[in-house]
Parts: sequence; structure tokens; C-alpha cells
Amino acid sequence: MKATRENILQYASEQYGTQGERLWEKYPEHLVLRHPGGKWYGIVMNISRSSLGMRGEGKIDVLVMKCTPNEREELLTKSGFLPAYHMNKMSWITAILGKADYSLVCKALDEAYLLAPKTKKKVRQEAKCFILPVNVKIHDVREDFAANEEVEWTQKRALITGDRLYLYLTTPVSGVMYCCDVISAQPAGEGGGTRVKAKLVRTYSPPAPLSLLKEHGIYYLRGMQSVPYGLQYELENNY
Repeated sequence: MKATRENILQYASEQYGTQGERLWEKYPEHLVLRHPGGKWYGIVMNISRSSLGMRGEGKIDVLVMKCTPNEREELLTKSGFLPAYHMNKMSWITAILGKADYSLVCKALDEAYLLAPKTKKKVRQEAKCFILPVNVKIHDVREDFAANEEVEWTQKRALITGDRLYLYLTTPVSGVMYCCDVISAQPAGEGGGTRVKAKLVRTYSPPAPLSLLKEHGIYYLRGMQSVPYGLQYELENNY
């Protein structure tokens, strides 16, 4: 039997008392599975086939779950499992609903539920997404990225390798112009902060305006902040 949106949501409800949460009005078919401790252990999504590198048009249901690196490697050898979609690829995995085996998905979901409440370490291990304002009068990164797809700078706030950064350029651009991934993050030394090297992933032309950020609760930028999932989804898929 294959896993489906319906039988997986029923399993989560009966096994753990979890009801899928609709957190984003724009994406009513995205349902978060949350541990009683507050952390997510899975999310059911309806996304385009092309987002997963699959052939054909239209959308498909998937379940993205927490996992250990060893479990991830094992599941990737099974039919219907792919690397994580919009999550840390080492600690999350994607099951294609309608293709992955139901019993395997349920077993993986059990493991995900057990992983969710574990105590968070002092040093952050899991990569995240941030939006970072850049004052072009002080540092015009347009010149940097025009010359090289990798750029280095010192960041006051701690970052780790694998973090995704959306760079919001101030006036006269006034919009998110670049998406890049942190490929190296080391302590900056006596001055503190982090010495960051980031690789360009995408250039937005035209830049994503502040009005788009406001739709997702970001009304002004005074420093680096986490990217709401809805905004990340828009920047990755619809802009």
C-alpha cells in the first residue's frame, strides 16, 4: 500500500493525536505536524513536480520529515524518497505521497516524532534562512557579485555553513536582489562576529520589493532576521 495525504494524516492523528496545522493562508494545503513540545516533526505539502526535479506538469503531495543522517541515507535508497524540500537536507527527508510505501513512511514518521523534542544544543547545528539588509552606500555587493560568484565579509551575528541568505539592498535598489548560500563561516577573531563566504545562487531581476516582505510580516529591516516560511516559498517558487 502506498502512503497518501489522507492515510498519513490519519496515522498522525491516531498515533500521536496530531492534527495538521494550516499556518499560511496562501498555502491551505500545507499542513504542519507539530510535537506537543512545539517543534515540527513533519509537514505535508502540495508542490510543483518541477520543484522536485520530476518530469511533467502539475503538483504533487509530499511529506517532509525530520530524520537522522543515517536514516536519511537508508531511505534515499528506497522508491519514493528524495532529499528534503526547503529544509536542512541532512536532517529532513521528503516522501512522495502516492509513490512511497505506507509502512516505510509511518516508520520514518515515528522516528521524526521521537527526534522533535530533543534538547536544542547551545551551538546551532541546523542551517536556516535569513534576510540580510545591505547598505549599498557602504558595501555595494553588486560590484562584488559582478566580479565573482563568491563574496566574503564579516557578519556580527553568528552564521553557519549551509545557511541561506536573501540580500535586501537598500536605496536605490530597495529590494531582495540576491539569494546566496553560506559555504564557509569562521570566527572573525578579536573583533568578534563571523567571517562569512557566500556563493551566489540566484539574482532577482527585478528585485523582490519591500511590499512582498510586508505581506509576510516584515515591515522594516534593521538587521539580519529569520525568513518566514511563506516568504521563503514565494522567493523560491513564485518570484
